[in-house]
Amino acid sequence: MLTVAVLVALLLTMTLADLAPALLPDGPGPAAVAPTR
Repeated sequence: MLTVAVLVALLLTMTLADLAPALLPDGPGPAAVAPTR
């Protein structure tokens, strides 16, 4: 069960990293999103 929780957390972080620039083009931390691309 722990591995499933870790996989879900990773999926959520990846989807958030992809959606954050679209929702907040002038967000507070563009440098935090840049390395993921």
